[in-house]
Amino acid sequence: MEDNKYIHVIKLGSVQPFITQSKKLKELKIRSQFITYLMDIIVAIVKQSGAELIVPSIKGDDVQYQSLPNQIIYMTKNYHELDIREEMIRQMQPDKFMMQYIQNELDVCVASMPIESYTQKSYHDLMNRLHGIRQRRAFHYIAERPDEDKDKIIKCKRCNSRFIAKSDDNLVDEDYLCLICNHHYLKKMMRKKQHINMESTIQIASSHWCDEDREAKIIQFYNNHVKDEHESLLYKQNITEHGIYVKDTMMSLIANEHDKANLEELHLYPNTVSRHYAVVKADIDNLGKWMSGHYLEKGPSNYKEYQEELSSKISAFAKQIQDDLAKRNQNQREILPIYIGGDDILIFCNICQLNYVLQTIRTNVERLNDNFSFVKNQDFSFYKNELTVSTSIVIAHYKIPLSNVLKLASTQLDMVKKRYTSRKAMKDGLVFTYITASRTETTCYCKGQEEQEELFDLISLFENGQLSKRFVYLVSEQLKKYEQVSSNLIDDTFILGKMAIRRILHHRFDIEESDLKNMEDKLLALYERQYAYIRSQASLDTTNFLHTLACCRLMGEERKKAEEAIAYVRQHQA
Repeated sequence: MEDNKYIHVIKLGSVQPFITQSKKLKELKIRSQFITYLMDIIVAIVKQSGAELIVPSIKGDDVQYQSLPNQIIYMTKNYHELDIREEMIRQMQPDKFMMQYIQNELDVCVASMPIESYTQKSYHDLMNRLHGIRQRRAFHYIAERPDEDKDKIIKCKRCNSRFIAKSDDNLVDEDYLCLICNHHYLKKMMRKKQHINMESTIQIASSHWCDEDREAKIIQFYNNHVKDEHESLLYKQNITEHGIYVKDTMMSLIANEHDKANLEELHLYPNTVSRHYAVVKADIDNLGKWMSGHYLEKGPSNYKEYQEELSSKISAFAKQIQDDLAKRNQNQREILPIYIGGDDILIFCNICQLNYVLQTIRTNVERLNDNFSFVKNQDFSFYKNELTVSTSIVIAHYKIPLSNVLKLASTQLDMVKKRYTSRKAMKDGLVFTYITASRTETTCYCKGQEEQEELFDLISLFENGQLSKRFVYLVSEQLKKYEQVSSNLIDDTFILGKMAIRRILHHRFDIEESDLKNMEDKLLALYERQYAYIRSQASLDTTNFLHTLACCRLMGEERKKAEEAIAYVRQHQA
């Protein structure tokens, strides 16, 4: 028996609302880095104190900060051995901006209990205690709330909504900024001095780097050909805002026909390029139940060892995703991981890289399940299920407010988890939402790897021009006729729907028979899988299938624009 021990859990709450308040991509990165910084401090304090860190399981000094969850569990010999709140106050006291952010927007909640040995029951009791504290909102803040000491606080001069501490009457203007606004101020100064380009959603969308590439080539062309008496043409404003006038003037100055053709090609570059980007938000299904041992046939013989091993596998899973994405990425233009911590994943990417990002996540989930062989080796019982990941994808125009996109991604992730909740199977769902520049939203759902692969096969058919908007309209008109039917006619109406899809394919497209058969197989495979879900609900609702067609059409058209633009840039790169 292990006498006189205490088990503690620290949870950093309100993380998702804190992150989804971001209005710009650079602010999102700053907020994400701030969460990472706080968890870094907490883990470092625990490790330096000599306390035994159970979750996350970190060997030696190998701390992968991006893969840290926002909840840690550790063990001490007595309750007063480590006061995490007091230690955080001591370490962060010099940084008034961070202290005030913890006060105003984040909750640090701590629950502790004495134990004789760390067992499955003690873990459940600890989580119940933490849940009770959070439900009563009896949070243990590491600093006082602003409204409890109004004489010593002032509001941020920039946003006028967040608070900072007034520790010195001689503060200059920038000292009256909250954490986020202070970061904006610092970044602005850095940009002026060092010409640092900040990431934005338009940089992730392919159109920005196509426009950027064209502008650089035009300026280079003018620098190579213009004479001294025409230096006024080199001003960037003239080139970017008055490009047609400058081009006509340059044409009259250039004698070489080959150079004229090159200039004409640069100015004729199409403006119809994609300005959409993808947000991927993923979450391991029921990780809390996995940590509690819910999916074991019987309880493990050594519960602490089981949790440490599982935590270690989850950390390795997050790190491997980061490494795989880094290999594919090109200067953070195509793929931008915001955070990959524990079971939470948030990634921004170009729409051409979306399939690769999803495949990377799924491949690492499969690898994670394969690594569960440690269960057998350590005399643990067999698993009933496998780990799965639910994913929310939002394709958004770069002008849509970022905070709206982030909130939608989070809301839709919760929706897809509820949609595919079942006692007999894991969730493993995907929700796909497309937002146009006019803010029209179209959402579809699918479940399982095979259905997700069929979704992207369908996108490719629209991208290649084999399917069109006209096809979506005709199928929609036919299937809507079969919506309001009784449950005993579902099978018959499903067959009628298949016949309608076949008829439209064969009569509306003049293509080779082999290609037609391939299109038919992909469409009907997706239709049948979604029908299986419809049948389980005892009602015929073709809306999701029609929304799937609409989303795939929009995505296919945008991806075609993006692919053409990227190909153009790579072809003309020197």
